[in-house]
Amino acid sequence: MLTPLLSWALYAPLILSPNPTGATTVDAFFEDWAAREGLPFSAHVAGVEPGPGDLEATIKLSWEGEALLLAVEVVDDFFAEGGAQVGDRLELRFGAKRFEVALNDLEERTPTLRYKGRVVRGARFHGTTRKDGWALEMSLPLKALGDLKSKPTPFAATLYDVDAGAKLPDSTRATAPLEIQLSATAGLWARFLDEQGRGAPAIHFERAAQIAPGGDLERVIITAQDVVVLGRGLPEGALYLFASPSWDAEGFKLNAVELKDLDGRPGAEIYIEHQAWAIAGEVRLTRAQIFGLRDGFLKVLFAQQLIEEDVKAGAEARSALKHLSKRRIQARVAQVKGFNPGNYQPIDAPGASPYYPIPLPWTDPKGVTYALNRDGYWVPGK
Repeated sequence: MLTPLLSWALYAPLILSPNPTGATTVDAFFEDWAAREGLPFSAHVAGVEPGPGDLEATIKLSWEGEALLLAVEVVDDFFAEGGAQVGDRLELRFGAKRFEVALNDLEERTPTLRYKGRVVRGARFHGTTRKDGWALEMSLPLKALGDLKSKPTPFAATLYDVDAGAKLPDSTRATAPLEIQLSATAGLWARFLDEQGRGAPAIHFERAAQIAPGGDLERVIITAQDVVVLGRGLPEGALYLFASPSWDAEGFKLNAVELKDLDGRPGAEIYIEHQAWAIAGEVRLTRAQIFGLRDGFLKVLFAQQLIEEDVKAGAEARSALKHLSKRRIQARVAQVKGFNPGNYQPIDAPGASPYYPIPLPWTDPKGVTYALNRDGYWVPGK
Protein backbone atom coordinates (compact mmCIF):
# COMPACT_ATOMS: atom_id res chain seq x y z
CA MET A 1 0.00 0.00 0.00
CA LEU A 2 1.29 3.45 -0.88
CA THR A 3 1.58 6.11 1.75
CA PRO A 4 -0.89 8.96 1.18
CA LEU A 5 0.80 12.07 -0.10
CA LEU A 6 2.37 14.16 2.67
CA SER A 7 3.52 17.72 2.62
CA TRP A 8 7.32 17.68 2.45
CA ALA A 9 7.85 21.16 3.90
CA LEU A 10 10.76 20.19 6.11
CA TYR A 11 11.79 21.26 9.57
CA ALA A 12 15.44 21.85 10.46
CA PRO A 13 17.47 18.64 10.05
CA LEU A 14 17.59 16.24 12.98
CA ILE A 15 21.32 15.69 13.46
CA LEU A 16 22.11 12.37 15.13
CA SER A 17 25.43 11.79 16.82
CA PRO A 18 26.67 8.20 17.23
CA ASN A 19 26.04 6.07 20.27
CA PRO A 20 29.03 4.57 22.06
CA THR A 21 29.42 0.95 21.01
CA GLY A 22 26.96 -1.24 22.92
CA ALA A 23 25.07 1.69 24.47
CA THR A 24 21.74 0.56 22.98
CA THR A 25 20.51 -3.01 22.94
CA VAL A 26 17.70 -4.18 20.68
CA ASP A 27 15.70 -6.02 23.35
CA ALA A 28 12.32 -4.22 23.60
CA PHE A 29 13.02 -3.00 27.15
CA PHE A 30 13.56 0.63 26.07
CA GLU A 31 15.56 1.84 29.10
CA ASP A 32 18.39 2.77 26.71
CA TRP A 33 16.11 5.33 25.04
CA ALA A 34 14.94 7.24 28.12
CA ALA A 35 17.10 10.32 27.45
CA ARG A 36 16.12 10.65 23.78
CA GLU A 37 13.21 12.74 22.61
CA GLY A 38 10.65 10.96 20.49
CA LEU A 39 8.99 12.10 17.29
CA PRO A 40 5.21 11.84 17.62
CA PHE A 41 2.98 10.38 14.94
CA SER A 42 1.09 13.66 14.98
CA ALA A 43 -0.21 13.91 11.41
CA HIS A 44 -3.61 12.34 10.77
CA VAL A 45 -3.31 11.16 7.16
CA ALA A 46 -6.37 9.02 6.43
CA GLY A 47 -9.29 7.15 7.95
CA VAL A 48 -11.08 7.73 11.23
CA GLU A 49 -9.52 10.16 13.66
CA PRO A 50 -8.47 7.88 16.54
CA GLY A 51 -9.73 8.70 20.00
CA PRO A 52 -7.80 8.90 23.29
CA GLY A 53 -5.81 5.76 24.02
CA ASP A 54 -5.81 4.66 20.39
CA LEU A 55 -2.88 5.14 18.02
CA GLU A 56 -0.86 7.47 20.21
CA ALA A 57 2.71 6.76 19.19
CA THR A 58 6.29 8.02 19.09
CA ILE A 59 9.42 6.93 17.26
CA LYS A 60 12.99 7.54 18.43
CA LEU A 61 16.14 7.34 16.29
CA SER A 62 19.80 6.78 16.99
CA TRP A 63 22.77 5.17 15.28
CA GLU A 64 25.68 3.01 16.21
CA GLY A 65 28.40 1.74 13.89
CA GLU A 66 26.77 0.82 10.58
CA ALA A 67 23.21 0.51 11.89
CA LEU A 68 20.34 2.94 12.35
CA LEU A 69 18.47 2.20 15.58
CA LEU A 70 14.77 2.95 15.99
CA ALA A 71 12.33 2.52 18.85
CA VAL A 72 8.56 2.71 18.31
CA GLU A 73 6.08 2.75 21.19
CA VAL A 74 2.37 2.68 20.37
CA VAL A 75 -0.69 3.07 22.57
CA ASP A 76 -3.33 1.08 20.71
CA ASP A 77 -6.68 -0.36 21.82
CA PHE A 78 -6.14 -3.43 19.61
CA PHE A 79 -3.04 -4.94 17.98
CA ALA A 80 -3.85 -6.67 14.71
CA GLU A 81 -1.28 -9.27 13.73
CA GLY A 82 -0.40 -9.31 10.08
CA GLY A 83 2.23 -9.08 7.41
CA ALA A 84 3.42 -6.66 4.76
CA GLN A 85 -0.11 -5.92 3.46
CA VAL A 86 -2.47 -6.93 6.29
CA GLY A 87 -2.86 -6.06 9.96
CA ASP A 88 -1.16 -3.22 11.80
CA ARG A 89 1.99 -2.16 10.03
CA LEU A 90 4.69 0.44 9.88
CA GLU A 91 6.24 2.19 6.90
CA LEU A 92 9.54 4.07 6.87
CA ARG A 93 10.63 6.52 4.19
CA PHE A 94 14.22 7.62 3.66
CA GLY A 95 14.29 10.04 0.77
CA ALA A 96 12.80 8.25 -2.24
CA LYS A 97 13.13 4.82 -0.61
CA ARG A 98 10.02 3.33 1.02
CA PHE A 99 10.41 0.40 3.42
CA GLU A 100 7.63 -1.73 4.90
CA VAL A 101 7.94 -3.28 8.34
CA ALA A 102 5.81 -6.39 8.48
CA LEU A 103 5.04 -6.63 12.21
CA ASN A 104 3.75 -10.23 12.13
CA ASP A 105 2.92 -11.07 15.79
CA LEU A 106 5.95 -9.09 17.11
CA GLU A 107 7.21 -11.90 19.34
CA GLU A 108 7.00 -15.48 18.02
CA ARG A 109 7.13 -14.40 14.40
CA THR A 110 9.53 -11.48 14.46
CA PRO A 111 9.00 -8.54 12.13
CA THR A 112 10.79 -8.20 8.81
CA LEU A 113 11.91 -5.20 6.77
CA ARG A 114 10.94 -5.18 3.10
CA TYR A 115 11.97 -2.96 0.20
CA LYS A 116 10.11 -3.34 -3.07
CA GLY A 117 8.63 -6.56 -1.72
CA ARG A 118 11.96 -8.18 -0.83
CA VAL A 119 13.26 -8.84 2.66
CA VAL A 120 16.22 -6.64 3.60
CA ARG A 121 19.02 -8.69 5.08
CA GLY A 122 20.80 -7.55 8.21
CA ALA A 123 17.78 -5.94 9.89
CA ARG A 124 17.13 -7.01 13.48
CA PHE A 125 13.90 -6.60 15.49
CA HIS A 126 12.65 -7.18 19.01
CA GLY A 127 9.02 -6.39 19.72
CA THR A 128 6.46 -6.90 22.44
CA THR A 129 2.74 -6.49 23.00
CA ARG A 130 1.51 -4.51 25.99
CA LYS A 131 -1.82 -4.24 27.72
CA ASP A 132 -2.28 -0.80 26.18
CA GLY A 133 -0.58 -1.36 22.82
CA TRP A 134 2.72 -2.58 21.43
CA ALA A 135 6.38 -1.59 21.07
CA LEU A 136 9.25 -2.41 18.73
CA GLU A 137 13.01 -1.85 18.67
CA MET A 138 14.91 -2.32 15.43
CA SER A 139 18.42 -2.15 14.00
CA LEU A 140 18.53 -1.41 10.28
CA PRO A 141 21.67 -1.65 8.09
CA LEU A 142 22.72 1.81 6.93
CA LYS A 143 23.87 0.54 3.55
CA ALA A 144 20.30 -0.43 2.71
CA LEU A 145 18.78 2.92 3.65
CA GLY A 146 20.86 5.28 1.53
CA ASP A 147 23.57 7.81 2.24
CA LEU A 148 22.44 9.27 5.57
CA LYS A 149 25.89 10.55 6.57
CA SER A 150 26.91 12.90 3.78
CA LYS A 151 23.75 14.99 3.51
CA PRO A 152 20.33 15.50 5.17
CA THR A 153 17.76 12.94 4.01
CA PRO A 154 13.96 13.38 4.18
CA PHE A 155 12.44 10.95 6.68
CA ALA A 156 8.88 10.04 7.65
CA ALA A 157 7.29 7.12 9.47
CA THR A 158 3.67 6.04 8.91
CA LEU A 159 1.47 3.77 11.07
CA TYR A 160 -1.46 1.84 9.63
CA ASP A 161 -3.90 0.83 12.35
CA VAL A 162 -6.39 -2.01 11.81
CA ASP A 163 -9.06 -2.45 14.48
CA ALA A 164 -10.73 -5.68 15.55
CA GLY A 165 -12.66 -7.38 12.78
CA ALA A 166 -11.40 -5.07 10.05
CA LYS A 167 -9.19 -5.92 7.10
CA LEU A 168 -8.22 -2.44 5.93
CA PRO A 169 -6.64 0.28 8.07
CA ASP A 170 -9.16 2.33 10.04
CA SER A 171 -6.63 5.07 10.74
CA THR A 172 -3.32 6.17 9.30
CA ARG A 173 -0.98 8.50 11.17
CA ALA A 174 2.50 9.76 10.31
CA THR A 175 5.32 11.76 11.76
CA ALA A 176 5.71 15.28 10.49
CA PRO A 177 8.25 15.15 7.63
CA LEU A 178 11.74 16.24 8.52
CA GLU A 179 15.32 15.63 7.47
CA ILE A 180 17.78 13.46 9.34
CA GLN A 181 21.54 13.30 9.07
CA LEU A 182 24.04 11.10 10.85
CA SER A 183 27.02 13.11 12.02
CA ALA A 184 29.99 11.83 13.99
CA THR A 185 30.88 15.45 14.76
CA ALA A 186 27.51 16.75 15.96
CA GLY A 187 27.98 19.12 18.90
CA LEU A 188 31.77 19.10 18.79
CA TRP A 189 32.21 22.57 17.25
CA ALA A 190 30.16 24.14 20.05
CA ARG A 191 32.24 22.22 22.56
CA PHE A 192 35.49 23.48 21.03
CA LEU A 193 34.28 27.09 21.06
CA ASP A 194 33.15 26.82 24.68
CA GLU A 195 36.22 25.06 26.05
CA GLN A 196 38.70 27.25 24.15
CA GLY A 197 36.82 30.53 24.69
CA ARG A 198 36.62 31.37 21.00
CA GLY A 199 33.28 33.17 20.90
CA ALA A 200 31.67 32.84 17.46
CA PRO A 201 34.40 33.27 14.82
CA ALA A 202 33.67 33.51 11.11
CA ILE A 203 34.20 30.14 9.40
CA HIS A 204 36.29 30.48 6.23
CA PHE A 205 36.26 26.76 5.34
CA GLU A 206 34.36 23.67 6.47
CA ARG A 207 34.42 20.19 4.96
CA ALA A 208 34.36 16.50 5.91
CA ALA A 209 37.48 14.41 5.28
CA GLN A 210 39.30 11.32 6.51
CA ILE A 211 42.05 12.94 8.59
CA ALA A 212 42.50 10.15 11.17
CA PRO A 213 42.84 6.65 9.67
CA GLY A 214 39.67 4.54 9.68
CA GLY A 215 36.29 5.28 11.23
CA ASP A 216 33.88 8.03 10.29
CA LEU A 217 34.94 11.19 8.52
CA GLU A 218 36.27 14.08 10.55
CA ARG A 219 35.20 17.70 9.97
CA VAL A 220 37.82 20.31 9.20
CA ILE A 221 37.00 23.93 10.09
CA ILE A 222 39.28 26.89 9.40
CA THR A 223 38.88 30.35 10.90
CA ALA A 224 41.23 33.32 10.89
CA GLN A 225 42.61 32.01 14.19
CA ASP A 226 42.49 28.22 14.14
CA VAL A 227 42.64 25.06 12.08
CA VAL A 228 40.32 22.59 13.83
CA VAL A 229 39.66 18.90 13.24
CA LEU A 230 36.50 17.51 14.89
CA GLY A 231 35.84 13.78 15.22
CA ARG A 232 35.27 10.79 17.44
CA GLY A 233 38.10 8.71 16.01
CA LEU A 234 40.97 11.07 16.84
CA PRO A 235 44.07 9.94 18.78
CA GLU A 236 43.81 9.42 22.54
CA GLY A 237 40.03 9.73 22.44
CA ALA A 238 40.17 13.47 21.69
CA LEU A 239 36.98 14.99 20.28
CA TYR A 240 38.84 17.82 18.59
CA LEU A 241 42.41 18.78 17.74
CA PHE A 242 43.46 22.26 16.69
CA ALA A 243 46.41 24.41 15.77
CA SER A 244 46.59 28.19 16.16
CA PRO A 245 49.24 29.30 13.65
CA SER A 246 49.27 33.02 14.59
CA TRP A 247 48.15 34.20 11.19
CA ASP A 248 48.10 37.90 10.44
CA ALA A 249 44.42 38.71 10.81
CA GLU A 250 44.48 41.96 8.84
CA GLY A 251 43.01 41.18 5.43
CA PHE A 252 43.11 37.42 6.05
CA LYS A 253 41.88 35.41 3.08
CA LEU A 254 42.02 31.73 2.17
CA ASN A 255 43.23 31.25 -1.39
CA ALA A 256 43.13 27.44 -1.46
CA VAL A 257 42.50 24.45 0.80
CA GLU A 258 43.15 20.83 -0.14
CA LEU A 259 42.41 17.79 2.00
CA LYS A 260 44.37 14.86 0.62
CA ASP A 261 47.17 12.42 1.30
CA LEU A 262 50.44 14.29 0.85
CA ASP A 263 52.89 12.06 2.73
CA GLY A 264 51.88 8.48 1.90
CA ARG A 265 50.61 7.83 5.42
CA PRO A 266 46.99 6.84 6.22
CA GLY A 267 44.70 9.85 6.47
CA ALA A 268 44.69 13.18 4.69
CA GLU A 269 46.80 16.24 5.35
CA ILE A 270 45.44 19.80 5.24
CA TYR A 271 47.12 22.06 2.68
CA ILE A 272 46.29 25.74 3.16
CA GLU A 273 47.31 28.73 1.07
CA HIS A 274 46.37 32.07 2.60
CA GLN A 275 47.16 35.74 2.36
CA ALA A 276 47.13 38.71 4.75
CA TRP A 277 48.70 42.11 5.22
CA ALA A 278 52.08 42.06 6.94
CA ILE A 279 51.99 45.88 6.90
CA ALA A 280 48.44 47.12 6.46
CA GLY A 281 47.90 48.61 3.02
CA GLU A 282 51.58 48.25 2.07
CA VAL A 283 53.00 44.71 2.13
CA ARG A 284 50.85 41.63 1.52
CA LEU A 285 52.12 38.06 1.96
CA THR A 286 50.82 34.78 0.59
CA ARG A 287 51.92 31.70 2.47
CA ALA A 288 51.40 27.94 2.29
CA GLN A 289 51.20 25.45 5.14
CA ILE A 290 50.57 21.75 5.56
CA PHE A 291 48.92 20.49 8.75
CA GLY A 292 48.71 16.86 9.81
CA LEU A 293 48.34 14.52 12.77
CA ARG A 294 51.61 13.77 14.55
CA ASP A 295 52.07 12.26 18.02
CA GLY A 296 48.43 12.83 18.93
CA PHE A 297 48.42 16.52 17.95
CA LEU A 298 47.55 18.62 14.91
CA LYS A 299 50.86 20.12 13.85
CA VAL A 300 52.36 22.30 11.13
CA LEU A 301 54.41 19.99 8.92
CA PHE A 302 55.48 22.53 6.33
CA ALA A 303 55.39 26.33 6.02
CA GLN A 304 56.54 28.32 3.02
CA GLN A 305 56.24 31.95 2.01
CA LEU A 306 55.13 32.09 -1.62
CA ILE A 307 54.39 35.69 -2.57
CA GLU A 308 55.42 39.08 -1.28
CA GLU A 309 53.74 42.16 -2.72
CA ASP A 310 54.91 45.69 -1.97
CA VAL A 311 51.74 47.43 -3.10
CA LYS A 312 53.04 50.97 -2.66
CA ALA A 313 56.26 50.34 -4.59
CA GLY A 314 54.61 48.10 -7.19
CA ALA A 315 57.17 45.34 -6.52
CA GLU A 316 56.54 41.63 -6.04
CA ALA A 317 58.19 38.24 -5.77
CA ARG A 318 56.11 35.15 -6.74
CA SER A 319 57.06 31.57 -6.09
CA ALA A 320 54.93 28.42 -6.45
CA LEU A 321 54.98 24.90 -5.06
CA LYS A 322 55.37 21.72 -7.04
CA HIS A 323 54.74 18.32 -5.44
CA LEU A 324 57.50 16.16 -6.84
CA SER A 325 56.38 13.03 -4.98
CA LYS A 326 54.79 11.92 -1.71
CA ARG A 327 58.05 12.82 0.01
CA ARG A 328 59.34 15.84 -1.85
CA ILE A 329 58.05 19.37 -2.48
CA GLN A 330 59.79 22.04 -4.49
CA ALA A 331 59.41 25.79 -3.99
CA ARG A 332 60.29 27.22 -7.37
CA VAL A 333 62.58 30.19 -7.73
CA ALA A 334 60.48 33.34 -7.55
CA GLN A 335 59.56 35.52 -10.48
CA VAL A 336 60.61 39.01 -9.38
CA LYS A 337 59.32 42.42 -10.40
CA GLY A 338 60.79 45.60 -8.90
CA PHE A 339 62.91 43.83 -6.27
CA ASN A 340 66.70 43.35 -6.53
CA PRO A 341 69.49 42.42 -4.12
CA GLY A 342 70.03 46.08 -3.33
CA ASN A 343 66.49 47.12 -2.39
CA TYR A 344 64.90 43.93 -1.10
CA GLN A 345 64.48 43.71 2.68
CA PRO A 346 62.87 40.56 4.12
CA ILE A 347 59.71 41.38 6.03
CA ASP A 348 60.86 39.11 8.87
CA ALA A 349 64.26 39.01 10.49
CA PRO A 350 66.18 35.75 9.86
CA GLY A 351 64.77 33.02 12.11
CA ALA A 352 61.87 35.18 13.32
CA SER A 353 59.24 33.56 11.08
CA PRO A 354 58.13 29.92 11.03
CA TYR A 355 57.85 30.19 7.23
CA TYR A 356 60.71 29.34 4.93
CA PRO A 357 61.58 32.49 2.96
CA ILE A 358 60.77 32.96 -0.70
CA PRO A 359 63.52 31.43 -2.90
CA LEU A 360 64.81 34.51 -4.72
CA PRO A 361 67.00 34.40 -7.84
CA TRP A 362 69.99 35.82 -5.93
CA THR A 363 69.59 33.51 -2.90
CA ASP A 364 68.19 30.26 -4.34
CA PRO A 365 68.50 30.36 -8.15
CA LYS A 366 67.35 26.72 -8.45
CA GLY A 367 64.54 27.03 -5.93
CA VAL A 368 64.39 24.91 -2.77
CA THR A 369 63.42 21.26 -2.47
CA TYR A 370 61.97 19.91 0.77
CA ALA A 371 62.06 16.26 1.75
CA LEU A 372 59.88 14.44 4.27
CA ASN A 373 62.00 13.33 7.23
CA ARG A 374 61.41 10.27 9.39
CA ASP A 375 59.33 12.30 11.86
CA GLY A 376 56.94 13.35 9.12
CA TYR A 377 58.03 16.96 8.55
CA TRP A 378 59.18 18.53 5.31
CA VAL A 379 62.64 20.04 5.70
CA PRO A 380 65.04 21.55 3.16
CA GLY A 381 67.03 18.85 1.43
CA LYS A 382 68.47 17.83 -1.89
